[in-house]
Amino acid sequence: MFYKKFFVERKTRQAIKKSTVTRDNISFRKAQSIGIIYSWEGKRKAEIINDFAKEMEISGKKVQTLCYSRVDLKIVPVKVNFFSEKDFDNFGKIKSDKLNNFKNLRFDFLYHLDTLPNVYIENIMALSNARCRVSRADHTKKDLYDFMIQIRGTVGIDKLCQEILHYTKALINNV
Repeated sequence: MFYKKFFVERKTRQAIKKSTVTRDNISFRKAQSIGIIYSWEGKRKAEIINDFAKEMEISGKKVQTLCYSRVDLKIVPVKVNFFSEKDFDNFGKIKSDKLNNFKNLRFDFLYHLDTLPNVYIENIMALSNARCRVSRADHTKKDLYDFMIQIRGTVGIDKLCQEILHYTKALINNV
């Protein structure tokens, strides 16, 4: 597992350096497709993310979510599309069609909704074809995200979702 994480982090750094994807911030109003990726931390977080996704759908957006889990979850109280480290080979390359399809989608916004870093999600973010990758502020990851939201005080996932929604809805493209 340690070696796999090492190779995933290495592949992420390479992907950032070699990326030729055109990134830009479009207005939230013009955005049509939204991707949401996050780490499983229990039913409550999944419900918050689900509410966030519903808010996007109410705004007329097509939403796809993907959730990382360290353990195989056979029975989950909510419907969630999962992936794990098993979807990466021993050298850090994505080996599942589910992840390859997700990273290849041209989302207008791809939201990483976690309060802690996750090397597997960061790899997908680096390889993503999304126009704008959004997350909480982490200045050590400035090359990984196109739009970061700084949260003051204690950072809970509910507060992060509120702030990200507020600021991305405020994006206006005058073009």
